[in-house]
Amino acid sequence: MTQAAIAGTVLRRTIGYPAAFDNPSDILVFLLLAPIFCLTSATISLGGLWTLGAVELHNLPMNWTTWWLGDTLGVLIALPLMLILGGEP
Repeated sequence: MTQAAIAGTVLRRTIGYPAAFDNPSDILVFLLLAPIFCLTSATISLGGLWTLGAVELHNLPMNWTTWWLGDTLGVLIALPLMLILGGEP
């Protein structure tokens, strides 16, 4: 939820609201910022798991990279699909 709130706020300020993504500069901004937004979830979640003892320290770098990569690909693929499915003509 934190990641979505941060991403939504930054995208509204940089692209505007509603974001039509109808010009290349808006799409480029989204593609450049999405990996940065995804740092939030991987860092907070794995920090919590490590604190609880669910993840060992030597496993953190690989788990963090996997989490960040999966989240980034999910955002880059799922968000445009959701915008297409939920968008009005």
